[in-house]
Amino acid sequence: MPWTDKVRESGPIVNRYESHRKILAERDIRSRILQKDSSIWLDIIEPPESGSHCMDWTDSLMRSIPTVAEVSRLSGDSATVVLIGTGGAILSAKAYSSVLGYEASTRLQVVDSTSPEFLRTFLENPASPNKFYVVASKSGGTIETLDIARSIFERVRTPDRFCVITDPESNALRIWAQANAISVYDSDPFVPGRYSTVSTLGLLPLKLLGHGLQEIQSGYYEFVEDASNSESSCSMHADETAAMLAALASESSSRILLAAEIQLLPVLQWVEQIVSESLGKSELGILPVIEISQSEESPSNRLQVRVISENTEVNSIFDDDLNDLRQIAQFFMFWQTVISMTGYLLNINPFNQPNVEGSKLKVLTAVRMKDKKTGFIQVPQRAVEGTGESVNAIRSILQHIRENSQTHDYICLLAFTKPGSEMLDLLTRLKVRSGEVTGLTAVLSFGPQYLHSTGQFHKGGPRTGHYLIIGFEESVDIAVCDRLYTFGELIKTQLYADLEFLRESGRPAHHIELKQPIAENLHQILELL
Repeated sequence: MPWTDKVRESGPIVNRYESHRKILAERDIRSRILQKDSSIWLDIIEPPESGSHCMDWTDSLMRSIPTVAEVSRLSGDSATVVLIGTGGAILSAKAYSSVLGYEASTRLQVVDSTSPEFLRTFLENPASPNKFYVVASKSGGTIETLDIARSIFERVRTPDRFCVITDPESNALRIWAQANAISVYDSDPFVPGRYSTVSTLGLLPLKLLGHGLQEIQSGYYEFVEDASNSESSCSMHADETAAMLAALASESSSRILLAAEIQLLPVLQWVEQIVSESLGKSELGILPVIEISQSEESPSNRLQVRVISENTEVNSIFDDDLNDLRQIAQFFMFWQTVISMTGYLLNINPFNQPNVEGSKLKVLTAVRMKDKKTGFIQVPQRAVEGTGESVNAIRSILQHIRENSQTHDYICLLAFTKPGSEMLDLLTRLKVRSGEVTGLTAVLSFGPQYLHSTGQFHKGGPRTGHYLIIGFEESVDIAVCDRLYTFGELIKTQLYADLEFLRESGRPAHHIELKQPIAENLHQILELL
């Protein structure tokens, strides 16, 4: 059913939608994006010459296959691929493996957190001969990726069980790898991490796990052929979706609801990132809200993407099963195309992430201060010793947010703790309860991962967010190789830097530190809150 039939009342939204549809059709934007026509970005992307490569993601598959084939010969008989990275550089690989099922998901181990408790698993027994390590960072300067890679390599000391994927120019990660005789392979330099689903960053881990790329190639070519035909249902769906997103990007009540069972969480997180990081700029954007479930029956690969706004009924963009690599490749290409079209309609650059870069720079500056013995960022801690104090502190914050928020605002829990199923369950329940107490839409992100993804929306998108940054006391701490700081100090610095960055941006951010035992305390907090 066309989007306009879902609008309850005529008015600004439907008028914007119809105007956007007309622009896309008259200017043939979808086809021009797939044909890499950089002229459409002349008035949007600065400097203008950078627009000439901003759509390299449309044909990165062909450039990436030779590199993927070369690297895959290195891994030998590795049963486990350990992927070190964060943000878009790793999300598509996680999404691919989640669609393939339990075996692929367990054989791909992702190291994307600076939590010492989380890292202990990888640092205590890194020398297993069936592991192959892939270090992925486009910029080559991501502090946590470099620190984790160096610390694991110090314990393994086997260069032929490592490889690095990074941009071609000289950077810190490339220099480190070359100094340790580790093979380095070029990523596609002009393809942002979140658009790298059919490039080396997305495809290499899949190939190392023993999967061929024929299904992905098939899905890719089918999509390009369908989307290039203006009369196809695929083209019309893409145009409708882009026009819809652009029409709603300035509506504070707009939400994108992403729903699936727990095994497809990485796919939801990829959509969350490409929507947040590409469109959350100039105080525009639509908040993605993830809804995960756990079936007691056979797991389902059904995924739903819906848009809801105060002036609309729920409209389903996608409601289908993702059962194979061909389908997920088409899904990725659809969203990359739609988000690019939406950026064009909104007159924003959908390929950069200015606020993410600013936050990363603040963290890097703080770490260099510590390494030079000049100190860390100092932010007053709001530490609570007991469960009762924790409940009172959280209640106080939630009450303050309730009293100082508007109907269409949202509350975001930013949790700097180890990822994992138990913490995900507990913090999801805390997120739901926080939404109930404040009366706001509630979302959850783990730090420091979100600094490289949804952080762009929180700092550059609509000024409708209220942030509760939660720090967690770590039961262990681990020194960072060749540095004067520990991983415990690093994750706290990342927390403090983002708290400071949010406040400097005029975003209401609150902070609390929870003590050990974390899981037990969270259980009690949930019972009492």
